[in-house]
Amino acid sequence: MRVVSIVRWKTLMNSMPKFPQFKLVHWLLIIAIVVVLVALLIPQAKWALSGEITIPVTVTVFDAGTNKPIQGARVAIIRGPWAAISSELDDPMGRIAGGVEYLDEDGVATDTQGLDVIAATFSTGANHEHPVTRAHTNFYWVLVTADGYGGVAVPVRYQSIESHVLRERGDLAVSIGLIRSDPVNSPTGSGQ
Repeated sequence: MRVVSIVRWKTLMNSMPKFPQFKLVHWLLIIAIVVVLVALLIPQAKWALSGEITIPVTVTVFDAGTNKPIQGARVAIIRGPWAAISSELDDPMGRIAGGVEYLDEDGVATDTQGLDVIAATFSTGANHEHPVTRAHTNFYWVLVTADGYGGVAVPVRYQSIESHVLRERGDLAVSIGLIRSDPVNSPTGSGQ
């Protein structure tokens, strides 16, 4: 009876599938695949770097109807809500109400050429998505008012700019055309 059991046991063992004999190369390949899969499943590390850069902003103010420079226009740069290009804004007025920081509250006046240069300090940063340091110019706005014209606020830029590009360029230029508030002399007025 015992002999029959041993024979049956050996027959049963021979009929079962055998585990393949892997070589070292096969094991290394399996380990490499597992490591890659684990790396893909673990979220990337996030990091940030911040600082600031001071760059002169050259603002040119001109009459939009005549293309002539406007002397004495008051120019100021403020830090405010980010300038968005997309229409995916949940609460645009809520973003504006979030505290505007004046960098130059008094403003300065443009010269006879309609020019003014303001040294503005922009915050900079880098992260895992944008590893090159960028100046956040999209958080800064140029405010311009002039007697006889409507006032305007425009972003310095709609997108951030790489800091090294700003250093190479040396300054940022912003041109702003104002429309006369007098409807007779305004290019958009009735002209009567």
